[in-house]
Amino acid sequence: MSPSGTFKQPKKPDPVALWWKGLSRETRAAVLTTVACLAGTAAIIWFAILPALAAREDLAAKSSELGARLESIHRDAQRTQKLEEETDALAAEVSNRCERLVLEPLVNSLSESASAKLRPLAAAHGVSFVAAASEQAQQPVADPGAQPPSPPADARYFARQPVSFRASAAWWDLVDFLGAVAEALPSATLTSLAVVPRPDSPDAHDVSFTLEWPVEAPRPAKGKGGAK
Repeated sequence: MSPSGTFKQPKKPDPVALWWKGLSRETRAAVLTTVACLAGTAAIIWFAILPALAAREDLAAKSSELGARLESIHRDAQRTQKLEEETDALAAEVSNRCERLVLEPLVNSLSESASAKLRPLAAAHGVSFVAAASEQAQQPVADPGAQPPSPPADARYFARQPVSFRASAAWWDLVDFLGAVAEALPSATLTSLAVVPRPDSPDAHDVSFTLEWPVEAPRPAKGKGGAK
């Protein structure tokens, strides 16, 4: 009993401490050595893993950045493909327009080439050709004196080629036909038009007209506005 009159319960011994005290000196040393080795090994492994963890985080960040760049490249590729398709369509349209600008001979005949271009339009608008087309004398595109004094050796020269047609058509069919020609063949120019009514058939007229196309012409002779 304590001086104050209270009973103090004895302390319960620690089983780990009892176990440790019960070990021999050699066993204690072996346990301490084992614990130290395990701690050192754990420290070595931890410090070895740290760079790998850091590298993994860096790799994850780079992978995320690369994924964002790939997505951006994919979007750019889609936009580029769309632009290429639009460019190809424009190039095809320009090519088609260029093919319609200059009248090229068909079976060595410019008049037959002109007729071949007009026949589908005439058939679609009720216009009937009554005679073969005829070529007229070529005309210069501009005053020869206005040409450059020293054109390149490979320069292309052009002339105006009139082609005359005779047809039968009603007035409004003729108007629609000439409008279709202007839209489909922008390089063709209507230079003359004569419409003669038929007393016996008011709905049909005798029509004569001339269209001009640019055609490639021989190089002008020297001393006549050509290269000197």
